[in-house]
Amino acid sequence: MTVSTSALIGEPLPLDLINTRAYTPAGDIDALSRPDTFHAWLVAQAGRLSPIDVQVTERELDQVRAVRDHIRDIVADVRLGQRPTDEALHVLVEAQLAAPAFRELAWVGGSFEASRRRVGSAVDGLVAELAEATVDFMATNPVGRLRECDGPGCHMVFLPVHPNRRWCSPALCGNRVRVARYYQRHSN
Repeated sequence: MTVSTSALIGEPLPLDLINTRAYTPAGDIDALSRPDTFHAWLVAQAGRLSPIDVQVTERELDQVRAVRDHIRDIVADVRLGQRPTDEALHVLVEAQLAAPAFRELAWVGGSFEASRRRVGSAVDGLVAELAEATVDFMATNPVGRLRECDGPGCHMVFLPVHPNRRWCSPALCGNRVRVARYYQRHSN
């Protein structure tokens, strides 16, 4: 599934965030370039992130882009077998501290219900969720399996379910590669 900006959707949340910025054969995209494209990405992530019902400012969008860039750096370092920078790891901690989570207990209809709440603005909470999802993902997944799309000029990152997966999307890059091979074989 894709957003109007062609960002890849459906990977683990930190990878979906990284893939909001992509360099594809069709051109560079950034689903976080404007508040409206960011909103479209959030809608596509429904159920995975807490909804925010405020208009996001450019400054707040800068917060989201900054954490995305640090997550991208962490993933790139790990994929190259390198230790992530302390700065990038610190950004994840700071993002979570800006809107710490707590569990609130309420008495509803004769029983207790616990809900997760965050202190801070809606955007601080969103950035904290993204940072927390990254921490959980990196700590619980075989990050050595992360792959970059083999499509020419595409740099989207994915966690392959099948070891033979080579493209971010069989319908996008996979089809481009197959069509290019077909034309190459039949052009002689």
